[in-house]
Amino acid sequence: MPVSDPRRGGKVAMADKVVEVLIKALAGGLFVVAFAALAEMLAPKRLAGVFSAAPSVALASLIVTAVSAGVPDVAAGARGMLVGAVAFTVYCLAAVPLVRRWGA
Repeated sequence: MPVSDPRRGGKVAMADKVVEVLIKALAGGLFVVAFAALAEMLAPKRLAGVFSAAPSVALASLIVTAVSAGVPDVAAGARGMLVGAVAFTVYCLAAVPLVRRWGA
């Protein structure tokens, strides 16, 4: 996210930030609805939250970043999301046997 904009004398207008937040909210909301509909068709229902929130927020974030900051920032964000996905998978693979062993 740029701190300054040379076209405006070095300052980013507050209106630009407000528009960006509104676009993020709209994109995030649309994707949440789409993924929630997808999750409703899946079983078991306890996975609905995972399929509703995380992918929709990630996609909305990448889209808004692509529009506002460009491809290099999108690539960095996508790499971070990939690392997070791998870490979450490792956590799940470790947590399932531990919960079975010690109970929850």
